[in-house]
Amino acid sequence: MVGKELNLEGIAAKVNRVEISPHEGFLKWNLTVEGDINGIISLFVVPSIDEDLVMQFSAFDYELPKMEGWAEITDWAMHRAIEKYVVSQSSYDMSPFLYSLDDRIARGLNKSVLSKKIALDLDLNTFTPYSKGMNEDEIQFIFQIEGRASLSIKDKVFVQRE
Repeated sequence: MVGKELNLEGIAAKVNRVEISPHEGFLKWNLTVEGDINGIISLFVVPSIDEDLVMQFSAFDYELPKMEGWAEITDWAMHRAIEKYVVSQSSYDMSPFLYSLDDRIARGLNKSVLSKKIALDLDLNTFTPYSKGMNEDEIQFIFQIEGRASLSIKDKVFVQRE
């Protein structure tokens, strides 16, 4: 979102900085903006991944802790509109990452000492979001994955020593 210009009903502000931190079961985004309004917009969001593997964020609240100008006065009137607009502008397509996992896993295995002992053939082709968990330290997404995997033990792994 850094560098992105937010424009809502003629009010424009460019995002100069984003800080993300956990906050009481939410992700807290502090967006430092500059333009028609200047200051920090704090959004409290929950991430989710849809069936198209796009990570989206649902906002439950926001606040303007450090804002200059008329934004404080109009905050009550614009609250839901700002919240929906900022959230609609922030999504991330996870499919390129997820569909490259099989290659990433294979490359990682090839760099490890295990590559001398096992051979892995992995083809992950369908990801379906199943569940999500979030705490102060991490976000966890669980997927149902369909595909094919085979693991072979290489020759002479179990060599008896005399």
